[in-house]
Amino acid sequence: MNEDETQKLVNIVQESLNNDPKTIRLYMMSIREFPVKVIEVAKEYKVERLGIDQNQLSTLPAEICNFTHLRYLDISQNAFRSFPDALCLMPNLEILDVSKNKIRKLPKDFGNLMSLK
Repeated sequence: MNEDETQKLVNIVQESLNNDPKTIRLYMMSIREFPVKVIEVAKEYKVERLGIDQNQLSTLPAEICNFTHLRYLDISQNAFRSFPDALCLMPNLEILDVSKNKIRKLPKDFGNLMSLK
């Protein structure tokens, strides 16, 4: 993702957080790479819901675990082939949608997600 695309996404996130400081919705935006800068911008908010479904993501940055208040994460309908390991470091996650990806197995640390319902 180039700098202009990243900045455009950051602007969308900032506007979204101004409207609802607990939720980020970035669905159906053809995102191939989730920029760390989005995580940095959103860090000061206590984001509880993140929807990045219906994109073209195949990985997530390790910094995704910096969303320490995240309770709901939707990464469905992307291009994941393996479960993002960083998600196993998110103990407050209650709802996780990984449907319609090509994930075949879960990592051994998946059991750390004790709050999943």
